[in-house]
Amino acid sequence: MRTFRIELVREAGPSDVPGKILSDSVGVARVLAPEFEGLDREKFIVLLLDAKHRVIGVNTVSIGSLTASIVHSRLCFAKHKRGYVAATVMLSSA
Repeated sequence: MRTFRIELVREAGPSDVPGKILSDSVGVARVLAPEFEGLDREKFIVLLLDAKHRVIGVNTVSIGSLTASIVHSRLCFAKHKRGYVAATVMLSSA
């Protein structure tokens, strides 16, 4: 009988993102560029911002295939796993 084990590995995210103020799409693109760099498939990320547009959370919602990433809206707008309540949600896919 073969035994298999599945592990969930937490990769380090961008450490300079929390607390960064994002006021336009250029700032969002600059912050998320390292997340999308060198990917071989689609990735869908949600940035959670407080009322002053400071990043309070980064959540990878889906990692898809070469050309698509399936995402349900309830995953994007649900409370963040750590209990953050966001005033603004920014969605990005590449």
